[in-house]
Amino acid sequence: MSLPQGVEMSHIILERFLSPGDRALDATCGNGHDTAFLARQVGSQGRVLAIDIQEEAVKNTRRRLEEEGLAERAVVIRGDHSRLLKLVQTQSALQTGESSGKSEEKSGEIKPGKIEVKSGESKSNKPEGEPGKIKAEGSEEESGETKPNKPENKLEETEAEKIKSGKIEKELEETEAGKLKEKAEETEVRELKGKVEEAEVGELKGKAEEAEAGELKEKPEEADAGKLKEEKKETGTEADRLLKFQAVVFNLGFLPGSAKEIITTAKTTLPALEQSRQLLDAGGVIVIVSYTGHQGGERECRQLLDWAGGLDYQGYNVLHHRFINQPTDPPQLIAVEKR
Repeated sequence: MSLPQGVEMSHIILERFLSPGDRALDATCGNGHDTAFLARQVGSQGRVLAIDIQEEAVKNTRRRLEEEGLAERAVVIRGDHSRLLKLVQTQSALQTGESSGKSEEKSGEIKPGKIEVKSGESKSNKPEGEPGKIKAEGSEEESGETKPNKPENKLEETEAEKIKSGKIEKELEETEAGKLKEKAEETEVRELKGKVEEAEVGELKGKAEEAEAGELKEKPEEADAGKLKEEKKETGTEADRLLKFQAVVFNLGFLPGSAKEIITTAKTTLPALEQSRQLLDAGGVIVIVSYTGHQGGERECRQLLDWAGGLDYQGYNVLHHRFINQPTDPPQLIAVEKR
């Protein structure tokens, strides 16, 4: 049993702040040790975003995640941590776009303003038989009999003459067709008007399947935008949630196993830390492990301590962990908790 050094102490602190389902950010992933640790802490429902400026570090981190079966829990990208906020926003936009596309494919719901009329559906109640062949009731062709009786009055004589000449068929056909057409148009207009009004006030509703709960819940549509409404979370919208993290990790210095020409400096790290404060959720933590044994390392560490020590105590708790009697230069730890 021994006192925990920088990296070990950072993991002890992170364990206190991370739970399954959380989101964590590794701003300098290096060889992937911290990224893998974070992925185990957030579980299968959580996510980790890992960033490093060196392509070699990105490859090493991805390989480690694959070997440990954690690749599905993390996204590893190449980037400069001084542009941390922009990198996170880009990834958030990509993830939000993918989620919207999948939801739209699954929903199959009718979009507002797009009312379909299926082909083959009758718009009017046309009489059976061939169009234009409406038979007069009591005609010879329909009954198959010839009525010998003479009409009782002049009106019947006139109608009989019209039947013989084919005029009554034409008049009945035009009258019935006109009425049916007018009635169908009125019915269709009323139906379309009602559906359009419903779409305009956003009353179209669809049913989406809740995979985990197995229950159907009605969700309203954004009628004016014609897009699926993003699910509201306790922490805000899905897009907002992707911009917040419960933990942000910095492991500063140089990439172990590589040349020491590429190192972190306060010039890029301080802007990254300021952006981390914006990305950190309330109750979250920023953990910094600073190596001082290489050229420029001690200077960077001093500047980080000045930054951390200047944070408002009402908004942040700051911890500095280091060994004070060692002949070597063990890494120092700075932890910043957001109240």
